[in-house]
Amino acid sequence: MKKRKTKSILKFYGLLVIAFLIIFPVVWFFLLSIKSQRVAFASPPPLIFTPTLSAYKEVFFSYRSLFPKYLMNSVIIASANTIFCLLVGLPAAYSFVRFRFKGRKHFMVWILIVRMFPPIAMILPLYLIVNRLRLLDTHLSLILAYMIYNLPFVIWTMKGFLQEIPQDLDESAMIDGCSRLGAFYRVVLPLATPGLIVTSVLNFILSWNEFMWASVLTGVNAKTMTVAIAGFWTNVTLDWTKIGAASTVFILPPLIIVLFFRNYMVRGLTMGAVKG
Repeated sequence: MKKRKTKSILKFYGLLVIAFLIIFPVVWFFLLSIKSQRVAFASPPPLIFTPTLSAYKEVFFSYRSLFPKYLMNSVIIASANTIFCLLVGLPAAYSFVRFRFKGRKHFMVWILIVRMFPPIAMILPLYLIVNRLRLLDTHLSLILAYMIYNLPFVIWTMKGFLQEIPQDLDESAMIDGCSRLGAFYRVVLPLATPGLIVTSVLNFILSWNEFMWASVLTGVNAKTMTVAIAGFWTNVTLDWTKIGAASTVFILPPLIIVLFFRNYMVRGLTMGAVKG
């Protein structure tokens, strides 16, 4: 009994340390965002200071600031990419789970191999294709580019969730008069909702945080927040307070989404777990 209690205490403090390491950078950037320039560069950093919102005003409310536009670009691109990936990836995952056709396993492996390619190896041919199509610095170029990497993720993730739904349910629905498509939307999709939400949220976060392709394929019109935040760091200046303010706001949308769907995400992430 004493040994079990000791293990529980050690596990608790271990998780506490991990949580601190995860939360500390977020808290540090928030504290930077409410400091003045003089306080931000003070060494050692003061523990007590007078907070100010001047960095937020300059970044998001200045008449010359384009950051509200960049934030909206990130929302549009990440949301549209998530929708398109689900529209294509969900039926594809369903077909891989429910149908047996020649080359199915090999095709699944090739889809996974696309995800394994390092993005830097694809950026030059992708840039040339986008340039030839005259889509540089557009939302569509990033939406389609992100689909190259996110679509395999959606297919493989949803395949795992759909495999947990018995095929007998599809067949029962079709016996009752549903078509294959009707059985999918009326029976399978509602049961796969937790997995669908998990996949959607993770896909959104992957698109939201992407930097390299956004920095190459955009200029001003379609620039995302990741690229805009990096613009505060130049070989001339480094404005930590503005970086902190922009980063704090940038964290909020995915954080709100995760908190809003937390119950579904817990159910989705535990689908297929061994129960006993």
